[in-house]
Amino acid sequence: MKRKWLLVSIVILIVMAGLGYWSVSTSQSTAAAEKRIGDLIGRSDIISAIETANRHDHLRRSSIDALWVAEYKNPEVNGKIAALMSTQLSRRLASDVAQSHGQIEQVMVFDEAGCLVGADHATHDYDQSDEDKWKRTVGAANLKPVFEGRDTDPKGTTDQVSQSVRDKAGKIIGGVTLRWCSSLGGCL
Repeated sequence: MKRKWLLVSIVILIVMAGLGYWSVSTSQSTAAAEKRIGDLIGRSDIISAIETANRHDHLRRSSIDALWVAEYKNPEVNGKIAALMSTQLSRRLASDVAQSHGQIEQVMVFDEAGCLVGADHATHDYDQSDEDKWKRTVGAANLKPVFEGRDTDPKGTTDQVSQSVRDKAGKIIGGVTLRWCSSLGGCL
C-alpha cells in the first residue's frame, strides 16, 4: 500500500513540475512573440509596403477579395494571389518563416483598410477588415500587441498575435499578424 501511495505521489509531483515548466515556457514564448512582432512592425520594408498599399483604391477591395477567394478555391487560376506572393515583401516573409525552424507558422501584413499587403503563404481571403486581427489593432487604433487566440493540435500549440504598424509620424498605417509556436520543441 505504501508503494502505491509513493508511486501516486511521484506521478503527481512529475505532473506538477511539468505544468510549472509549461507556464514558464509559455510566458517566455509570449515574450518572444512580442519581441518578434515588435521587430516586424519596425521593419522599413513592411512600413514602405504598407504606405504604398495605402495609396491604392480601397473601394475595389470587395471585388478583389471575391477574385482572391475564387483563386484560393481553384489553385490553377493564377492572378491576384500569385501577384501578391511574388512581391519582395512576401518572399522575405516566407524566408523569415523558413528560417524560424518551426517557431513562426504564419506572418501577414495588411494596410489601414485591411487589405493584404504581404504574406508568407496564400491566405483564404484578401480583405482582413472583417477579422479580429484588423478590428482589434488598426480598427481600434490600438498600439499594443493583441493576442487573439491559442490553437492546440497534434503539431503543437500556437498563439496568434497582431499589432498595428505606425509611420514615422506615429500614425497607424496598417498591421502585422504573427502566428507563433508556443510549444516546447516547436510545431513541426
